[in-house]
Amino acid sequence: MSEPATKPWDPAEHFTTEADIASYLEAALEDADPALITAALGDIARAKDMSQIARDTKLGRKNVAKSHPLCKLELSSFVTGKPK
Repeated sequence: MSEPATKPWDPAEHFTTEADIASYLEAALEDADPALITAALGDIARAKDMSQIARDTKLGRKNVAKSHPLCKLELSSFVTGKPK
């Protein structure tokens, strides 16, 4: 018997409302894992145009891009309140 074809699950494809995005980010923040928070921000950035995020948050596009997992932003001081 052959295995069913699958594809990786991408949360960015399932955000339909701002409330979905807020709940997703809230859940990541509750876990307090810097890697998970970074990944969640990257998922949200993929779901929305990064330029739009920059306008909505009043952050520069460069700062928004830094939150993407590929940029390796160190968030542990943000989560713990202790600088590294």
